[in-house]
Amino acid sequence: MLIDCPPSLGVLTINGLTAAGEVLVPLQCETLGHRGVGQLLETIADVRSFTNPDLAVRGLVATMFDRRTRHSQEMLADLEGRYGVPVLGEPIPKSVRFAEAPGRAGRS
Repeated sequence: MLIDCPPSLGVLTINGLTAAGEVLVPLQCETLGHRGVGQLLETIADVRSFTNPDLAVRGLVATMFDRRTRHSQEMLADLEGRYGVPVLGEPIPKSVRFAEAPGRAGRS
């Protein structure tokens, strides 16, 4: 079963982490994404302490990766060393088509 939690660290995410066996963390290859992962890993440590000692972090999935920018490449290179969590698979590239999709929904 996959439990998709909101990107905030509110009660829904805490409940999801309490119910989960493993965590798969999607991460945008940007500075703010890095900060969010650090906070999430701290929250996971708290959940392990209080409600779910068996909770495991399966890995990080790098998303919105732009090979053309040095920033994205540096963020990706820093992930595993900084957090001690494996980066799973190839990074998922950033796509302008995804951003354009909601505007095309009503057109025929």
